[in-house]
Parts: sequence; C-alpha cells; structure tokens
Amino acid sequence: AIRDVVDRLIPAYRLLIKYTTTGEFNISIILPTSLSVGSERLHHSLILTNSYNGRTPFSIQGQTLTTLLDASSQLGSSLYRSVCQNGLLGWADSFADLDTYRGWLDEWAKRTDKLPSARSNPSPARSTRTTTDIRTIHHRALTIERFQEHLSKLLLEHLSAPPALTAVVYNQLQEAPLAGAQEGLIRKLPIPVQLAKQARDRLRLEERLLKEPASYWLLYNAVNYALFTSRSSLTLNDRYRLDERVFHQLVALAQA
Repeated sequence: AIRDVVDRLIPAYRLLIKYTTTGEFNISIILPTSLSVGSERLHHSLILTNSYNGRTPFSIQGQTLTTLLDASSQLGSSLYRSVCQNGLLGWADSFADLDTYRGWLDEWAKRTDKLPSARSNPSPARSTRTTTDIRTIHHRALTIERFQEHLSKLLLEHLSAPPALTAVVYNQLQEAPLAGAQEGLIRKLPIPVQLAKQARDRLRLEERLLKEPASYWLLYNAVNYALFTSRSSLTLNDRYRLDERVFHQLVALAQA
C-alpha cells in the first residue's frame, strides 16, 4: 500500500531498509534532489518507521500518522547522508526562522540542563491542513484506500515544501570547529557510555575519510551513526529522542 503511493508520486528514488534487534525497522526513501553541506551532497529523503511487535507505531519523519493529520502538525524534513548511510531528521524545522530557534536555545540554556521538546514551540508559519483528522475515523473504517489517500496528501505537501531550516543549521555546524576538549564534550552528551565510545571512534574515522578537521557537524553525525547502527535495547523512538536532544545541545554549544 505504501509503495504504491510512493511509486505514483515519486518517479525516481532509492530504498534503504534497516532493522533493529527489537523487532523494528525504518525505510529511507532517498529522493534524487540534494543539497550541499560543506563538501558533501545530502539527498532529500523520507523516513518511514514501523515494527513487527507493536512497540513502534507507523510514523513518517518520526511522527505518527495520527499526529501528522492534526491541523497544527508539520511533516519535517530528512536528509540522507551517504557517508554513513543514515537519514537525518529535521529537528529544527518546527521553528519559523533561525532567530526564533536561536532564541529558544538561549532560553533553554538559562533555565535548565534538560532540553524540552522543540515540538512544544510550534512555528507560527505552519500552514493549516484541512484533511479530516484521522482520530475521528474509527480504525475499522480506515481502509487501505483511505490510508493511501491520507498518505498521498501528506507526501504531496512534503514534496512541495520550501527549503527546511535544519539544512541551514547543518551548514553552521559544519563551519563550527570542535575545540580541544572533545572527550569531555562527548561525555556530557545524553547518550549511554558505550554509544559515546562508538561515536568517538566514528568521529575519528570520518575525519580521515573526508580529510576534514573535527566539527560539530561531524560529531553530530558520529553520534547519529552510533545511535542507529548499534546493537542496543533502545527502541527506535528512544533513539530518535536522544538524537533530537543531542542535535539541539550541539547547536547550542556551537553558537555559544
């Protein structure tokens, strides 16, 4: 059902499917369009997540279909990075502009060490979706045809969306070199110790592969790689939540 919709709307794409040890999987639909971050080309993508055991509901770009069909929601961006074969979700997309996002990060830094969800600060620039809220539809009435109709509208909206704010932030991270105390910085990130070690090793590898000095961009990608490729009991939702927290924390440090 999903592939029929994608085939109809996106004539040229690649699929990458990854599985976890906890019975979950994500599907990256890699689009032909791309953009630059430093010397790299990143492809626009769509990330679909689901599970065989019910632990993770069907979601697009990290948001459930129920959430996305709410009029106040927004389908964020994602970019596929071939160096690590991972999709990066647009954690800054819910903000209206860069100044709004920076202001939110500044307020967080003054208040607490714990980062609140960016989704509690919706962008006032979001368009209003008129699609019937799926929560008003009984699950027995949600046929494959109706599901495909909702999915088609979401994907069309996504494909026609303007450039996302997160891509701008990525370039800023790429231009921000890491200071000397990298070990201390990695230890302070909200990830398990073993994943921090894997991220440190991945950072060193990417420095050699890309022949570039360490930057906040490479560190974020190293953590993302460790989160989504490690054999861990973390669910995909857990990994996405940690990825979002790490992203915002590194952006805050890079602009400090």
